[in-house]
Amino acid sequence: MKLKGINPVEQHAEKIVLALVSVVFLGVLAMQFLHQPNRVKVGTAVVPPDQAFAEVEKQANSIRGRITDPDVELPEVKAISIASEFEAKIKGPQVVRPGTGPVSFGAAIRFDGDTSGAVRGGAGTQVAEVRVPAPTGVAAASYMATLDPMEWIFNEGLRAHLPKEQPFDKAFTSVECVFDGTALRRALTEDPDGAGPVRPVPINWWNDKFAILALELEREERMSDGSWGNSTVVSGLPGRLEVASWVKTDSSLGVEQAAFEALRASEAHQRPEFYSLIAGSEWVPPTEIAAGEAMKGMDPAVATRIQRLRTLDRRLSDNRKALDALGSGPAQRSPGDRAPGSGRMVEGGAPTNDRDARRRESLTKARDSMLRDRTRIETELANLGYTPEGQATRTEGGAAPARRVPFLEDGAVRLWAHDVTVEAGKTYRYRTRVMLNNPAFGRGASLVPEQKTMAEERILRGASSGWSAPVKVDDPVYYFVVSASERDSIGGARATAEVYRFYYGHWRRGAANVEPGDVLVAEADLPDGLVIFDLARLEKGERPPELAPPPGDLVPQPEPAPGRGVPGEETIIIPAPGSPRDPRTPAPAPAAPSTPTAPQDLVGTPVGKKVSVMLQAILLDVARTPGAARGVRDGGVQAVVRTPTGAIEVRTPETDRRSEVYQRVSSSAKEGERQVLGLFGSGSEAGPPALRPGEQPGRRDREEEEGGGGGGG
Repeated sequence: MKLKGINPVEQHAEKIVLALVSVVFLGVLAMQFLHQPNRVKVGTAVVPPDQAFAEVEKQANSIRGRITDPDVELPEVKAISIASEFEAKIKGPQVVRPGTGPVSFGAAIRFDGDTSGAVRGGAGTQVAEVRVPAPTGVAAASYMATLDPMEWIFNEGLRAHLPKEQPFDKAFTSVECVFDGTALRRALTEDPDGAGPVRPVPINWWNDKFAILALELEREERMSDGSWGNSTVVSGLPGRLEVASWVKTDSSLGVEQAAFEALRASEAHQRPEFYSLIAGSEWVPPTEIAAGEAMKGMDPAVATRIQRLRTLDRRLSDNRKALDALGSGPAQRSPGDRAPGSGRMVEGGAPTNDRDARRRESLTKARDSMLRDRTRIETELANLGYTPEGQATRTEGGAAPARRVPFLEDGAVRLWAHDVTVEAGKTYRYRTRVMLNNPAFGRGASLVPEQKTMAEERILRGASSGWSAPVKVDDPVYYFVVSASERDSIGGARATAEVYRFYYGHWRRGAANVEPGDVLVAEADLPDGLVIFDLARLEKGERPPELAPPPGDLVPQPEPAPGRGVPGEETIIIPAPGSPRDPRTPAPAPAAPSTPTAPQDLVGTPVGKKVSVMLQAILLDVARTPGAARGVRDGGVQAVVRTPTGAIEVRTPETDRRSEVYQRVSSSAKEGERQVLGLFGSGSEAGPPALRPGEQPGRRDREEEEGGGGGGG
């Protein structure tokens, strides 16, 4: 069939398009093999993609070579003379703005001491050597008390110094002295040779960066022949981090940083607190023990108030520790958090349990009550003309007592330290010296060559004080012959001895009726409420409940209204609400049958009713004292005893009963019969009750003494 009206192009259009597409496809395909169209720029070079990393490595090696090249050509630095430019400015014309004039900067500031710390010339500066004066008035005292089990849990360094079993009864000593800070300041600021080459220590070396880091104790032991030996430098309280030890062992700690820490917490470094106690006499500084003796001649109204203030201060300190151990409050915590200040875990992130909340409320109320009592007693002392420290405020000239001053301006800085490494029955003496940070440490470039050794030591040790009076640590067991009889119609020779053992904060007394050949052994009664705590449970965070006061205790009353409660008026004693002595309390109804309740969980085991008191001493004989008349009771007989060491002692009843040791331990035994274990972890036993409204200071103590039994001289 003939195509009419269709030209050739129209007839073959699809063939033409297919041919063009085929040509383009073949061209593109050929370029993939015959041409490299993809290029990347690395630095200044343009390379194919597969060579990009090689170019980067090449340039990196080039840069490393320039860095490690020891022969680097340094650029030329233009010399600049600041002094010349300054001099040119001064000599040049001055432009004064309108309205301005000379400015007065006041009088020149004068610094106490040399303010220059720069090097004088190239050879350094000759600086006066700091000579720290020796402390004075060294006093030592021996103590025995029962440590809080929480100290054992949180202080591993202390465990080696405690008994292997509870109660943690511990003997220790404390040493106190006085340091003259003004003498040290004079040694720092005074020019030692006037116009000579030696300068005082530059003030910028020590001002606001010089502090007492610790009080170092040196101890000697009395030997069997009466001489002194076994000299020992006593380390600090085990488990306590002391700045002085920190500086010596940790080179990363700056000396000035240590001084700042010591200045910030001067009380903790100059007068460190002892460990927390749960039983025994409260710790007081050695000089306050002597002050207690001195107060015997003081006005009883003043002495009683001062003693009560000291007791309140110690109980407030213990209260604060107990509150810190409980944390700030029942805030939500995440699982595994620790309660602030206590180190114990809080399970499950729940709020503090109800027991802690009740205890916190009880401790807070006790604190507020003690603070009110303290304020009241301070006011009473001020009205009597005395400070809380017992210093008279009313002098002939009417001058006010001196205020507290900074360390280097205080001529009587009280310092003390403790020694827990003593052994029972031994006698020691101590001397002290002050440890401070060395102001010249690290400043060797500012010293002459012969003084550069001054800059090597971090710690500056002062001169040693004189030796203290000997202090004897109590024996673990005492015995006293309180009566003795020769053979008579009633029986053979015999004696009665009181044997004392320190247990759970007090001396415990047992009586032994012995005949020649018998060993002195007895049993002492223990009060209720003493507990041997389960240390494993305490480590897990369990705590015993509060130990409530016995029912019927007197409650503190508010201040008496005008005209009531003054000396000479009848004192009205208000029993505690709900106690059996309260007349408003109805008679108890007959007890209804009930299911038995579980005993209170003390997180431990109650102590038994008795404790054994045994001394390996044997009564050998009872004989009449030579020249003594017959028929005199106890006054003419003596007991012969062989001690555990094999020594032979001759004891007479009247001498033993009059001895100071007997008076002390027998008094402690009487107190122990009424012992009430304090709040766990508070370090406090039940303290003396507050004065009843209208009661005169010291009256109750005298009444108790007059009503007490005989014995003990």
